[in-house]
Amino acid sequence: MSERMLRVDWMPGSDRLHGRCHCRAEAESDDPVALWDWLQAHPDHPAAGPARPPATPLPRPPAHLVREAPRAVAR
Repeated sequence: MSERMLRVDWMPGSDRLHGRCHCRAEAESDDPVALWDWLQAHPDHPAAGPARPPATPLPRPPAHLVREAPRAVAR
């Protein structure tokens, strides 16, 4: 096994990934690109793991519309 191996594992039961750098630093993220970028930034990766983007509030869902069912046409 290589001493300079980078590893990413899926954490069962979640959408999270666990990454390990060859320097033994570890981090978790739900963004695979951010986690790989963090791993490949060795030795300059921050100890806290990849930066998480600021949470943006979800837009309010549209009002639910109840429409009358189409009527069958008599022939």
